[in-house]
Amino acid sequence: LGEMEKDVFVGHGASLLLKERFGADSTEIEVCEHCGEIGVHDREENKHFCPACDSGELEKTEIPHAFLLLINELKSMMMDTELDLEED
Repeated sequence: LGEMEKDVFVGHGASLLLKERFGADSTEIEVCEHCGEIGVHDREENKHFCPACDSGELEKTEIPHAFLLLINELKSMMMDTELDLEED
């Protein structure tokens, strides 16, 4: 679903459809408990760690895939993000 299609749905008042389309595809990520950076997986050593602070204390969470794409686009513009996790 592209940007122009989203605007068409907004114009017709289809907010529930937009919520479903932009929030349905969840992606599981690991977030550093210390600095909030998204963790990475080293396949050679088979370990997960934080690339910013080299911590191994990561918390699994799910986010919409569209949000992960936004984070990656911000990183490509040298804008870092920090995720703050809360208990359920």
